[in-house]
Amino acid sequence: MNYLLLAWLMKRGATPLWTRANVIALDFPTPVLVHRIIEAMQEQQDCGYAITCKITGSCWASSLLDRDGSCKREEDVLRELELHAASKGIGIFLKVFFGLLAFTFVACTACCTFIVMKRRRAKPEEGKKEDSMATPLNNTAASTAAHQG
Repeated sequence: MNYLLLAWLMKRGATPLWTRANVIALDFPTPVLVHRIIEAMQEQQDCGYAITCKITGSCWASSLLDRDGSCKREEDVLRELELHAASKGIGIFLKVFFGLLAFTFVACTACCTFIVMKRRRAKPEEGKKEDSMATPLNNTAASTAAHQG
């Protein structure tokens, strides 16, 4: 079914028509139509929905049903949708927060890597010191044996 025809079918006041079916199947349904189906099946007040579209073809829609069960004015919902559509995404605060979080993660990873590498380099040097200390003892034991024998 065409999206425009489906949107027209699910308009305000037509709920008894499209809820008579036992099954409602939609290919790639928009969230507002799914929300309309849920509201109808929960037998909530039929308030309809508001939709606003940009010239690019991007559309935003919202139910007119308020959280308390009353109907919101369409103009108020359209204003909210237009503000949402005009937003530029996450704000500068969130960008700075995630930037600092990423920097902290990278800095901690670099510090931990440096510490691990430093410890790995220190272990072979300790082994070399033990070997160099063992050699003079062997030489001392050999020289003592030579003096006695």
